[in-house]
Amino acid sequence: MGKINHWKGLISLTLEQFLRGKLSTLFIPLIKKDKCEICNSKDKLHLHHMKPFAIMLEETLAGLDLKYYKDKNDYTGIEIKNITNNILGKHLDSYYLTLCKDCHSQLHKVKDGGLCNITSKHEEYRAKERLRNELMEKYRTRRIKEVIIPYLDSIIGKKLFKDEQEELINKIDLRDSRDRLQKSISLLNEYLKINKILYIITSKIDKKENQRIN
Repeated sequence: MGKINHWKGLISLTLEQFLRGKLSTLFIPLIKKDKCEICNSKDKLHLHHMKPFAIMLEETLAGLDLKYYKDKNDYTGIEIKNITNNILGKHLDSYYLTLCKDCHSQLHKVKDGGLCNITSKHEEYRAKERLRNELMEKYRTRRIKEVIIPYLDSIIGKKLFKDEQEELINKIDLRDSRDRLQKSISLLNEYLKINKILYIITSKIDKKENQRIN
């Protein structure tokens, strides 16, 4: 009688499970921020793809001239390597939002009934973009009214020392495309002007104090 060997069954991953696992370990920790980008909450943070993962995968397979197979093992080792590298590249070229659970839930809804009438991932993507912009605008308007203006009212005519200057910069929270906090007086004043916040921040050189425009 032949020798009896112990056989260990192989756990089969779907292509999506495999790729999402790679992203979770290689990519997401590098870009996930420490607060919600809509409401600033630090609780229950998620990373939201502004361009859906399904679209990225569809474009990746089309670019490599490969068919879609649910099972990862239906691809060769070279094909999996090419798919992985390609989709990681697409993620680097895309952009994301770090959102709390509540804001993430809102972003997955469209007015008047959710996404039930959305028939393609591309249409869903565009609908989420519109909703994201609406949410950001509502939050921006509320923050100006409830945080920035009351704070500026409280420092009218004051000479600001280093700590107070940093507080002013953090209150306005103006950031560039790389999420770097902006500290330039000219950029801060431009932000105030664009958003019709009737204040001027002056520097030591001007020998003037912070003032409100009447």
